[in-house]
Amino acid sequence: MRRVTKKILIVEDVQMFVQLQKTLLNRQDFTLLTARSGQGALDAARQEKPDLILLDLYMPDMNGYDVCRELKSDPATEHIPILIITTDDAEEFREMCIEAGCDGHLTKPIRKDTLIPAIEDHLKIPPRRHNRVRTVIPCTVTDEDGGKEGIIHTLSPYGAYIETDPPPLPGDILNIDFTLDDTGAKLSLMAAVRWSRKMGDSHPDGGGCEFMDIGPEELDSIRSYLAPRSNDIED
Repeated sequence: MRRVTKKILIVEDVQMFVQLQKTLLNRQDFTLLTARSGQGALDAARQEKPDLILLDLYMPDMNGYDVCRELKSDPATEHIPILIITTDDAEEFREMCIEAGCDGHLTKPIRKDTLIPAIEDHLKIPPRRHNRVRTVIPCTVTDEDGGKEGIIHTLSPYGAYIETDPPPLPGDILNIDFTLDDTGAKLSLMAAVRWSRKMGDSHPDGGGCEFMDIGPEELDSIRSYLAPRSNDIED
């Protein structure tokens, strides 16, 4: 079973679409939708039911305030968080955004350090819950195409970063077999790939995985392995 993706509807802002492609799609399971006009935004929102709308204020046929008001007055779309994108952070613009019923606003030029937290907040994406410890643990990774060798480079009680060639894809379901050398515990865990990326010179290519339905014995084994390595936490 694959994870249900989050849909983000981007209205009008091409630069932001490109930036999101480069960042979010490599970290989470997202589907990016686009519209180039106010009417297009209304149609896409009603048809696709996105989880979040990033709405440019200025569009060819109608402004973002009017689009926002219409969506927030429609019972079918009123629940969708809407962030209006403006070129001015003046108080009057903020007040107009609130009056239109939007859930927040962002100011151009869009910056990654403000865009990503805003998206994660409105999509209710939780922050990382557990520290990851650096490791070098050989493993066997099995997916629907068969098995291949890999290396676990970071490990927490609930997930791992695994190097494979080629890297796994977000949404893939893997079975990961490995042995914890200190304890000799042999683990076979199912995991969902949450993101995949080419890490560059400092990290090998691979994917971030979240363990699924991990049992208490497996948790205890991993925690026992990680405890003496608590000073080797991955940032």
